[in-house]
Amino acid sequence: MMTVSIDSIKKGFVVVILIGTALTSIGKTQESPQEILTNVNAIYSTIDDYAATVTLSVNITNFRMPKKSVKVFYKKPDKFSMKTNGFAMMPKVGVFPMPSNFIPADALVKYNRIETLKGTRYHILDVFPKESDKKEPEISLWINSKRWTVDRVILDVKDAGRSEVSLHYRQVEGKWLPDSTVVTMNFKKGIPKLDRPNIDQPIEDPDVPPPNVESLSGTVRLIFSDIVINSGLDDSFFETKEK
Repeated sequence: MMTVSIDSIKKGFVVVILIGTALTSIGKTQESPQEILTNVNAIYSTIDDYAATVTLSVNITNFRMPKKSVKVFYKKPDKFSMKTNGFAMMPKVGVFPMPSNFIPADALVKYNRIETLKGTRYHILDVFPKESDKKEPEISLWINSKRWTVDRVILDVKDAGRSEVSLHYRQVEGKWLPDSTVVTMNFKKGIPKLDRPNIDQPIEDPDVPPPNVESLSGTVRLIFSDIVINSGLDDSFFETKEK
């Protein structure tokens, strides 16, 4: 008859526990993209409205726009407005980076991987347009796993070009809001028209076309100041004036 010692039983339990812990850890490496986006949106859930002054500078080939000051405004859930003299190339996602404002509800969002950059861990999410059969995403989001902010947005369109938005934050009344944003563009034939969130679309007038140039490459820089939240902006403030 085989005898089993108490020590052997204890060791067996330890092995089972270790294996179970390892399997649990492996299972948790595949995060839920919806839970991640919910965490990001939660940051802005208590912000009813927002206003800021943006110093905007553009350095793009074949396109000139002097440095200017732009007043930008937001009101929950999706009202945007800006005041400036003339045309301003304003990246909407770089102003108020709340995912629900630039990712359609019917878009397909997939978890790609987690990556560490300069000591910060990022959840990388891929966004596909509705009913898309593409294997490569058009938009990738880099989500800061510590403070749940969108630190980087990459738009990569095959045969058209690439755009990247890098966001740097500061706290305003306990909320992480953009302090500066840099948009880098490199498109072969101007900004492509796609069935997707347009991260380069001017937020004041969606009918304003992008520069009609053979190629579009360079940077747009935004520096934020005079940030005010929850001041009680009225809906009439966002009404479009008749032309």
